Amino acid sequence: MPQAALRRIKKSYLARFAAWALVHNFVDLLAMALPIRRKHYGRKRVVFVKLDGVGDYIIWTAAFEAIRGKYPSLEFERILIANERFREFADIDGTFDERVFINVAKLASSPSYRFGVMRKVGGLGASVIVNPRLTRDFLWGDSVVRCSGAETRIGSEGIENLMSPFQERLSAKWYTELKASPEPGIHELFSNASFLEVDLQGSIQPRTARTILIVKCYQIDTSLFS
Repeated sequence: MPQAALRRIKKSYLARFAAWALVHNFVDLLAMALPIRRKHYGRKRVVFVKLDGVGDYIIWTAAFEAIRGKYPSLEFERILIANERFREFADIDGTFDERVFINVAKLASSPSYRFGVMRKVGGLGASVIVNPRLTRDFLWGDSVVRCSGAETRIGSEGIENLMSPFQERLSAKWYTELKASPEPGIHELFSNASFLEVDLQGSIQPRTARTILIVKCYQIDTSLFS
């Protein structure tokens, strides 16, 4: 796909919907019909989709302890589908058993690449898929959730979602549960905790070096954690 067309898809709700309606919807439907099947034994699989920016991912790592508590390794195999831009430092503490990295630009620009990715997503055999992004996008995260085939598909109602109202209504049907949007002005650390339905004081604390760095960079009042 020409770079000019890709830029239009990134900037325009209409262009994204046109690309989906004319091409990507059919690619996704075919991928859902022909997933790459894998043998699956034992634990259920919970998949987390994190395709936004590096900064958002770093903030989200503060919730890893809560994720391990909510989806314990004795019961769940935890899988991360992530933007390949943060491949080098993704999940350095071993929260996830498996990581799948996606070229986000190619997912929108190359039907053949998208077909291969969505087949792989469908073949993961997820029981639960979670899209924790608080500003949802139609062509990327929501579509990955749709193609997962998971029985339980969890997301956020979202704030300032990157789609039109019609697209919001359409993609909402791809989820089995949409959690309430965070209140305006609440820092993402606290919104992530609310999304996971955990006590911030007990499950997300500035214990690790990465979280301390987040606290310092964003000048968060650490008394909130005490």
